[in-house]
Amino acid sequence: MLNKKIKKRVVVILIALLTYAIFLILKNPQPYGKLAILAITLLVVFSFIKKRIIRNSLMSISLIALSLIFIIGTRSLLFNATNQELFNQETPVKFSKLTFEKALQFSKETNKPLFIDFYTVWCGPCIQFHKEVLTDKSVANKMNKAFINLKYNIYEGEGNALREKYEVSYVPRFVIINDLGEIIEDINTDSILNKERMIKISNNYLK
Repeated sequence: MLNKKIKKRVVVILIALLTYAIFLILKNPQPYGKLAILAITLLVVFSFIKKRIIRNSLMSISLIALSLIFIIGTRSLLFNATNQELFNQETPVKFSKLTFEKALQFSKETNKPLFIDFYTVWCGPCIQFHKEVLTDKSVANKMNKAFINLKYNIYEGEGNALREKYEVSYVPRFVIINDLGEIIEDINTDSILNKERMIKISNNYLK
């Protein structure tokens, strides 16, 4: 009877762990949820090992790894939510709320190209660009005149589709696009896109 109760508790705990792992997969594009499922799978597999010492050792390692993954994954999730609030804040550089298709149409009407900032919420240089460059009034004066500015989290909404369309495999990624949706400049990010460089790029597109 006691064994049955223990087994039920173990099953309930495993289901709870698996549920949280799936939650991390759905809410966090980083691989913590998938790593958690791997650790849970190994935990179950190791439980079938007959030699008690080996079984207990491997299961203990799996539990420690799973705990660390959940701690880091949860911390990452909270960190990402805080950073998303930062990216949602208004800056002197004005970002259009238009859909991508409507922005292309507006580009044709105004004869202004699109400047697109592709980012993720855990990307350090993306955060730096937002804090140090987009908040500068001199940069804003140039960018607002030269471009229709758009920014996309590559794992949400339209950003997800545009990530595939423009093969965004790294961030930060900055591209300038004409009214046909063609990339006319893929800004090199080997060096930091600082205020001076952003102003220089903007000046090249001022009419």
